[in-house]
Amino acid sequence: MKDLKKIITSLLVFSIVAFPGCRIVTEPEVTTESSVVTATESSEEITTTTTAETTTEATTTETTAEATTTTEETTESSAKDTATGFEPLVSKNLPSDGIPDRTDLKDNDLYYAFMTKIDEIERDYPGTTYGFVQEYVKEIDGLCWALVTSNAEYGKGCYCADGSTTMDFKSRTIVPEKMLDYETVRSLPLILEITEGDFKIESNVPDGYYFGDDIAYTKDGKYLLFRYGKACYIKKEDAEKLKAGDRVAFEGSGETFMVDEGTSGVDATFDEDSYWLDEIYLPDDMKGSYYMLSSASDNPVYGNIKIALLPIPEDVKMSDTFKFLYGDSIEEYSKNYKKTGNAFLDSDYYIGNTFCNEFASESNGYVSGGAFLYPIIIKDGKIAEINFEWR
Repeated sequence: MKDLKKIITSLLVFSIVAFPGCRIVTEPEVTTESSVVTATESSEEITTTTTAETTTEATTTETTAEATTTTEETTESSAKDTATGFEPLVSKNLPSDGIPDRTDLKDNDLYYAFMTKIDEIERDYPGTTYGFVQEYVKEIDGLCWALVTSNAEYGKGCYCADGSTTMDFKSRTIVPEKMLDYETVRSLPLILEITEGDFKIESNVPDGYYFGDDIAYTKDGKYLLFRYGKACYIKKEDAEKLKAGDRVAFEGSGETFMVDEGTSGVDATFDEDSYWLDEIYLPDDMKGSYYMLSSASDNPVYGNIKIALLPIPEDVKMSDTFKFLYGDSIEEYSKNYKKTGNAFLDSDYYIGNTFCNEFASESNGYVSGGAFLYPIIIKDGKIAEINFEWR
């Protein structure tokens, strides 16, 4: 029956659900008469038993163009632009042809075009909020990046990149009233699809065993921009005691879910059959004594999602499954690809996503990512190990 539920659930459209790390404590729903299952708390701070994890809090900072820019043009000068407070923008001086630039255009100047337009708007209409979306354009039979703006005085606006400049663009997107403020949008290291106003990038991540996905990486392989969160763990002895109606606060993420009616023990399901217990992605030192929440297509459930930008060590321990996705195209490209000795740059994922993926976009030296990080391990504040996967 459990397998049948998995099959049914996997037919649904999959979306990553974020849930923070937790300890194992179960308590009955107030309106039900279910048993209480508890687990010993090993410390005041909630942690898993992985050796790499610590409980120190990360210092959250918003990155600036000075810290994250990787292109030669923008690293020539360390002087701040006195008008904006950000690193001076340098143009590639690409010509305008009067049509939107496609997102898959590799030689583009959209970062310069959009950030320059944002400076101009903020100078004339302080307090404007900003966002980036992708739009389909019939004229180019493809997607283009669009800068959407909102201001109480002049209303909403939309622009697309055209060489090193922007042009007015009619967006089909419902533009939110409140998006990224000026300081946040100008500190983005690349153009990515986002309108949420609380977007922040961390430069420090506590040591630990995380799950997530990569947003982008620098084409030179030096930095990774990624989302990360902790999985939901439960000890086997606690899982065996689960009864319908129990509310379970999972170790690692701390998120609480109720056991579905008609299920119990290690075969329990949660959130109306959306999640169940599994062992597929358990850390080595937790195997045999823990279960963790899993969802459709064997995706781990994780939460308390944050975003970070960290260096990628040249000798990072990594693996990936992308040779199966790109197949012959990677084989063909690799024939003339000069290996670098850098684990990330020589990986099937990097080669496939950077050079064989027609949907990947580039801006300001970054390439948009397309992998799940199952897992990404941080040790001594650095990326120690990554497994890149696809579904």
